[in-house]
Amino acid sequence: MVEVRSADQLADVSGPDWDALVGDDGFYLSYDWLRYVETEPNERSRYLLAQKGGRLTGALVLNWADDPFTVRYRPERFADLLGIHGRTLLAGGSQGYRSTLLLRPPGDGGADAADDRRRTLAALLQAALSAAQADGRDGIVLPFLTTGALAEVAGVARVRAAFELPEAEISDCVHGLDAYAERMTKRVRKRIRSDRARFAEAGWTIRERRLDDCWPDAARLLYRLQAKYGHNERTLTEYERTLAGQARELSDRSVVFSCEDDDGTAGISVCYRWRTTLYGRLVGFDYDRLRGGHEYFTTAIYERLEYAARHGVTRLHLGVGSWQAKGYRGAVLRPLWSAFIPAGERDDGPGLELVDGESVHRWVAEIAKHGIRIDHAEWHEPLKLAAAEAPAQG
Repeated sequence: MVEVRSADQLADVSGPDWDALVGDDGFYLSYDWLRYVETEPNERSRYLLAQKGGRLTGALVLNWADDPFTVRYRPERFADLLGIHGRTLLAGGSQGYRSTLLLRPPGDGGADAADDRRRTLAALLQAALSAAQADGRDGIVLPFLTTGALAEVAGVARVRAAFELPEAEISDCVHGLDAYAERMTKRVRKRIRSDRARFAEAGWTIRERRLDDCWPDAARLLYRLQAKYGHNERTLTEYERTLAGQARELSDRSVVFSCEDDDGTAGISVCYRWRTTLYGRLVGFDYDRLRGGHEYFTTAIYERLEYAARHGVTRLHLGVGSWQAKGYRGAVLRPLWSAFIPAGERDDGPGLELVDGESVHRWVAEIAKHGIRIDHAEWHEPLKLAAAEAPAQG
């Protein structure tokens, strides 16, 4: 029997017990990251905890922030994307653009363990829907799910989902940049060599640091980058507060690469180490000081690959945005999806309705046109799940 209770603060849960639920691709649901999120002024979270036999078997983060700083997490955007009428409750990560499921892995437990996982997920979703309904909301939104997480949710609940955007990853990084370049196509190798040559000619130095040593630089350069592209949701003071908060809570996980000369730091890449993955959190540049040295690629990709070889990292998470530039350097693009589950009694069983599935075909075609790598099964699985449901819905 799965029992679900709620906690108002993360401190009510054991960190090791929580992190035992977090997969290698779930840094933005890890205990340390969520502890930082709790310090953000616009965040108000509650934690659903599933237990069986006194053991924590699953969890789900609920977030009541109706006006988050990050535009892509605002309720009105999910309403437009998913065709939602009314207010919703966010269930899952509220920052980071990748949300997975907090469930004990099946391990070697066979069918019983898999069934326990499904029952745990179903109980957590039902508790989240009850919380939404009690607060006068029309359902829950699970944002930026991986394909595997979306398929698992659709296996226990009726969901409406939509493609969000691609994220970029590089795997098998343990041998460093040169070995990575050798595995790539001739075109990708040529780009990498050209980038490195131009960076060397520009005369910069790359320094590896921790965030508590350089968060003011990170805030300043991130603000300048956002201003350059017209993304002015936050002030410099707000960026400083956010980066100072991350430095307090996460500095021991941080890996920062700064692009410098005698006049100071002109570029920065802030990452976090989670098990064998290095997560790229942000980059920032003072574009008035750059010298045409393709500083972005060295700071945000190549130095991370060299770090991976030195420290046993097997995967780089490059995040969302600039997908063409990352794909042209060999990264694989993975799809992210957001899903809506309405509150109230439903008796039509689990399944998936996909909003504008044609957009997925357009994205796949566009990515293929640029010669960028994807896992086709990962992109098409939601389309197949939705197609299997179509006769029942019609």
